[in-house]
Amino acid sequence: MKKLFLFFFIFLISCSPKKVLNNKDLEEIFNFKASVVAYSSNERKNLKEFLEFKNTSARAKKEALQKCENFKIVNYNKMIKCKIKYVKFTNKIETSLN
Repeated sequence: MKKLFLFFFIFLISCSPKKVLNNKDLEEIFNFKASVVAYSSNERKNLKEFLEFKNTSARAKKEALQKCENFKIVNYNKMIKCKIKYVKFTNKIETSLN
């Protein structure tokens, strides 16, 4: 009886959803990823890169640009520009195409 209880306890703990997802996990869940770079126009250097995962390419691009614009507003810097680096398929789509 104790072994059965221990088995069910371990089984239930292992079935709990992940709380922290990394980029590799998100690649397997969503279809598209978009990257936007915030750069300083006077220094010509990248300040920060924003990566967004969504199921449509337009939504991924829009969300990544929105994150970059929010970064620009928070830093009160009009010299920061946002530029789309790429919109790509994730591993979920690439493996299903093969």
